[in-house]
Amino acid sequence: MRLIIALGVLVSIIPATAAQAQSRLEIVGSSSVFPFAAAVGERFARSSGLPVPQVVPTGTGGGIDMFCAGLGRPHPDFVGTTRPMSEAERELCRANGVRNVTQIKIGYEALVLVKPKALERFNVTTEQLFAALARDVEVSGKIVSNPNVTWRDVDPALPESRIRVFGPPQSSEVHQGFVRLAMLPACAGFPRFAALEEDARFEVCSQIRRDGSFTATDDLGVLRALQGRGRNIGVVSFSLYAKYGDIVAALPVSGVRPSLETISSGEYELARPLYLYTKNQHYEAVEGFLRYIDEFTKEETLGPEGYLVEEGLAPLADDERRSQRADAIGLNPFW
Repeated sequence: MRLIIALGVLVSIIPATAAQAQSRLEIVGSSSVFPFAAAVGERFARSSGLPVPQVVPTGTGGGIDMFCAGLGRPHPDFVGTTRPMSEAERELCRANGVRNVTQIKIGYEALVLVKPKALERFNVTTEQLFAALARDVEVSGKIVSNPNVTWRDVDPALPESRIRVFGPPQSSEVHQGFVRLAMLPACAGFPRFAALEEDARFEVCSQIRRDGSFTATDDLGVLRALQGRGRNIGVVSFSLYAKYGDIVAALPVSGVRPSLETISSGEYELARPLYLYTKNQHYEAVEGFLRYIDEFTKEETLGPEGYLVEEGLAPLADDERRSQRADAIGLNPFW
């Protein structure tokens, strides 16, 4: 009933765009949002009889640029992101006539440190991760090339095994998320790095060492590296860990193990929110626009028992989830 009312109200308040009516929705943006947007698109198509939306993983920045480039085709209807839009990106939208946009926080993605099942579990902090994997570290008050060879070199409480971490390549969003969630916050905790100007600190602290301690590879490469009884560590998305939890085990970060509960509560450090932005001026131009939003934000999708949770998305708290749905269905403008 509320959806029908919302549709009736929106028809009266949202003007038609210059775009001709289209029959297929288009979503671009983060590869982290891609599997969730695609799963929603399949459910949407089955229930509505409309075409399956086109979902293209372009990356967050590239997707926002496409989304904000204008109205009508070939400009997409939605963009999924791993961060809020910046003021510069919002200004780009406004400059190109994209002036009615809703921001929907859909849940959380987390990054997980995984290990072989047979390897003993140990706890690491983000500061220890930085000291193990950064190209440059602080030693005796100086910034030097990373000298740490074993985990015990980083901290006497850690295992004596050699630092061997397998993770995503620099071009991937999982890598960028690891830098934002682990490397940069930890780096700022060291006095010499903290004293740097922000841009200089970002440039130095985002660099992963290239001396063999870290190997960039795809998801399958990470999983292969963790087979058997080796002592390798991997960095993967929570959704991949959820899918292959029978093969690998998670390491605690600062004493907290990754789970839906610890991620949504904010206890687990290596987690970030995911967003969907809606181009509301396409409401009348694209059939199924609001129906897709409804499918994306309903309890059967984003709730604790929702099908996206089964895909690895960590849900928002109940009150926030209801608030985000209200904004989404009402197409409440972000600016």
